[in-house]
Order: sequence, then C-alpha cells, then structure tokens
Amino acid sequence: KFFGSQLHQETKFQDSEFLDISSESAVEAYRTLKVAMASCKARDDEGRFYSLEQKSLRKREDTPFLVKFLSMLYEVTSDYGRSPERLIKVFLLVTAVFTAGYYALGQSYGPIGWQEAFSLSTTQIFKPFEIVVGIPKYAENTWIVHILSDYPGLLRVICGFQSLLSIAFIALFLLALRWRFMRE
Repeated sequence: KFFGSQLHQETKFQDSEFLDISSESAVEAYRTLKVAMASCKARDDEGRFYSLEQKSLRKREDTPFLVKFLSMLYEVTSDYGRSPERLIKVFLLVTAVFTAGYYALGQSYGPIGWQEAFSLSTTQIFKPFEIVVGIPKYAENTWIVHILSDYPGLLRVICGFQSLLSIAFIALFLLALRWRFMRE
C-alpha cells in the first residue's frame, strides 16, 4: 500500500512481484504507483503498473464486458504496449491464418498456389479495402473473380475484416514503439 507516500526517484521495483489483481483496492493502488513512477520518469515501471492496473480493472464485476474484452485483447497482443515484438508475432500469425484461409477458399475454384493466397493476404495489409471497393486489375482473370461472382459478399467481408485487423495491428505497433522510445 503506497497511498499518500512519497517515493524517492531512485525507487526500484525490478525484482518485486505484485500478485494482487483481485482486491477492491488493487486498481487504485496500481494507479497510485503508476502516477508516482510517471512523476519520477520511470517509464518501464509506469508501464508495468499500468498493465497491473488494467488487469485489476478486468477483475472488477462493475467493469463492462467490452472493456474487459478489449483489455484482454490488448494484453494478449502487446502486453499493454510494452511488447512490440509480441505484436509483430501476432500480426504474422494472423496474416498466415488468412493466407491459409484464402488458399483453402481458392482450392474449390481449381488449384491455386500459396503464392496467390499470400499475395491476396498481403494486399489487405498494403492496399486495405481494395477488394471491398472493386476488383483490382491483377485479379481480373483469377479465382478471385469467380468467388466474387459466386459469393459476392463473402470475400469482400473477409478481406475487409483482415484490412481492419491490419490497420489496428499497425496502429498498436506504432503506439507500442512510441512507448518504447518514450521510456528509454
């Protein structure tokens, strides 16, 4: 409990373990430590206490489900902005899953290669929503046109969803990178 305490600028929490994320006062306790670390410009500790504050907030019954879900997603993907490396791994995994999905979807229209599926997947990263708004020139004589004619909304919804995820991952990566450089 550090309520009302003044911490010396050289206070270190490196080998400390903080296990309480369930008590009534946990959110406020970690918020107090986060603010104290921010005033000392101890960015790593500030980020650590922010993540503990968010985990504690998730344990509260009065926290709305959407806030809990988004908090959990933020933790899993980037440890609350403290791990850009984890975010890159998740982003690559999601891209691989979509590539496999496009490959499987394209197989029903004849044999396609992994390269075509990967190309469609990376297009959603570098040219988001291109398939959603129209058929790009490179896709005019491919299996993509057949899927779009047989199931007009299916591929557009899938590609649109991947585009949204890609934009979100890139934004989170930039925020995590910003946090990393602010701390050091």
